[in-house]
Formats: sequence, C-alpha cells, structure tokens
Amino acid sequence: MARGVVLDWTLRDRLRKAREHAGLEQKDIAKAFGVTARTISNWERGRGSPRGDQRELCEKWGKITGVDAGWLMFGKRT
Repeated sequence: MARGVVLDWTLRDRLRKAREHAGLEQKDIAKAFGVTARTISNWERGRGSPRGDQRELCEKWGKITGVDAGWLMFGKRT
C-alpha cells in the first residue's frame, strides 16, 4: 500500500507557488517591490533573502498575488 507524501515547502517555495498561482512573472513582483527580476529569482531560489521583516514581505506578496499571508509565512492559514 502506497503512503501519501507530505510536502515540506520552504518560504521560497511558497513565494514562487503564490506568484505562479496568480499568473505573475518575476518582473511583475520585482516592479511592486522596487527590485530587479533577478533579485526575485534569487529570493525564490534561496540565494539571498529580502531585507527587513519577513512578515511585511509576506503581507505585501500576499496582497500582490491574492494568497493568504499566513500561508506564505508559515505554510498554513492564520
């Protein structure tokens, strides 16, 4: 009998999934944050992290993508 798989997504995974779910490109998120698309790519790949409070990042990313900020931050709705 096969067992179910539990995905352990990191913040970077959830950021990428939220962007893709919203049908946005990295350049769209970059414009909203005032950074380059390369910076967004790096954030999504775990190569560097945004400066400042992660809660603020998740709230803004959530507003842009329409995804719950609690899910972005913790992997579950808050």
